[in-house]
Amino acid sequence: MPTPSPTPGLLIANRWLVVLFTILMVVTAALAGNGLLRAGTDPWLITGHMHLGNTLVFVSIAQMLMSYTLFSQKVVSAAVLSISALVFVLTFIQTGLGYMTRTRMLDIVGWHIALGVALTATIAVLATLLWQKPRPSEG
Repeated sequence: MPTPSPTPGLLIANRWLVVLFTILMVVTAALAGNGLLRAGTDPWLITGHMHLGNTLVFVSIAQMLMSYTLFSQKVVSAAVLSISALVFVLTFIQTGLGYMTRTRMLDIVGWHIALGVALTATIAVLATLLWQKPRPSEG
């Protein structure tokens, strides 16, 4: 069975999906920060934070599946695939911690914030890998 030809459109879509994820992470953090500092005066801020967090799980799944497809077509490296999987795992854990803050806010919120920073750094590494130009030996 022949190997499918690489899809340049899929690589472009994957790159922009990582950019979207990054933007949504920043917006999500801004909503949470404003929601906490306003001490519940605008409950939509925390609700919006929650909805965007849930959306990020699905974006990370789509991005990981795109990375797997591109890896299987030898378009991206194993590092891209590994970091994509790590982004999904961190996002999944982050969402779980977010739901745990409903009942144990003071015990969990510090871990939730720290993991959010780590997730933002991880997605920045992934974006860098996806947007860099391939070396001549890579095609």
